[in-house]
Amino acid sequence: MKGILAAESSKRSTAATTENSVNPSVPAESKSIRTSRGSGPLAVSVVVPAYNAARFVGQAILSAQAQSLPPLEIIVVDDGSDDQTVAVVEREFPQVRLLTQSHRGVSAARNRGWRATRGALIAFLDADDFFLPGKLAAQVRLLESNRRLGVAHSGWLIADEQGHVTRQVTPWVYAPDLDLATWVLWKPVLLGAMVLRREWLERAGGFAEDLSQAEDVDLLLRLSCMGCRAAWVRQPTFAYRQHGEGTSRRGAERARGLTTALDRLFAQPALPHSVRRLERKARYYTALCLSKAIPRKWSIALSRQSLTATAHAISPSSNGRGNSHVTSTRPLGTPKSGARCARYSVAPRGWTQPPGLRPRFSWIGRCACGTRSWPAIWQRA
Repeated sequence: MKGILAAESSKRSTAATTENSVNPSVPAESKSIRTSRGSGPLAVSVVVPAYNAARFVGQAILSAQAQSLPPLEIIVVDDGSDDQTVAVVEREFPQVRLLTQSHRGVSAARNRGWRATRGALIAFLDADDFFLPGKLAAQVRLLESNRRLGVAHSGWLIADEQGHVTRQVTPWVYAPDLDLATWVLWKPVLLGAMVLRREWLERAGGFAEDLSQAEDVDLLLRLSCMGCRAAWVRQPTFAYRQHGEGTSRRGAERARGLTTALDRLFAQPALPHSVRRLERKARYYTALCLSKAIPRKWSIALSRQSLTATAHAISPSSNGRGNSHVTSTRPLGTPKSGARCARYSVAPRGWTQPPGLRPRFSWIGRCACGTRSWPAIWQRA
């Protein structure tokens, strides 16, 4: 039966490629395939955005082709690469559909890719990452078992530049429920570890093309606000490759992107109060995590955009309102003052330091009130 399904998928993919080459004016949406549950597994289209990824794109494509549940199609979108990415795909993978465009960013590449797909489900795979065996089968099985789900998420592996696995990430341990509050606070987002229903991408309008980083977080926040449900496949299905090209630049851009995504979320007038009240904590946790992930030279830029957004939003009187955690800041005085005075590490009366957390003694730039401050985090004693 699997052989028949694979053959049928291959025929449909070949026919669609031929039709596009003969009559490119026919929009892909008019040929959309919506495989029903009764006729077999939902068809999955794999979209691979690529930019200067000649070294890695071959492994990415092979990992998608080697799935136990073969994808309906694999679409590579070259985002104006100036290396041999296009040549590698054309030479080694003639059966893969290749789209090219001028360099417009990963969001534009993903949007062009998924809008050209024909499957009911979409899996995104960055050209420098790779799928693990059985990914599509496991996540399609979950989506088939619950038609109300719009996203099947999973764990992932971290790999080095050579593809050797260094560690495993199991986000369901700290974020078991993928509701809006979880997306806001913890942001367990890694697009390659997900499979999404195309209908939800259409409703959301795809990725925000003005964001060069954190566009995946922005999309998941918007989807969750629209009522899109998500659930875990509690196993790793994807490997995220870490390599040194542009690490500093991407870290700074991600800080700006996450700040923009949160700004847009909390600007929505219809946002539930239960989520709106998480804004201060969400911004603080975002800044805290990013400050550990990006080089120190970017810490001032990060703090000005993320941490200072909440630094003076919490007044001393708000400490008695039953919050489990609050952030507080204390002015440093003159710009040349660099001494770490011990009094800045003293908790407010009635509060104590959470286990495993220490007050952060790094200058975070000029706050909205015009002073320079250090942030600290406390909880009720």
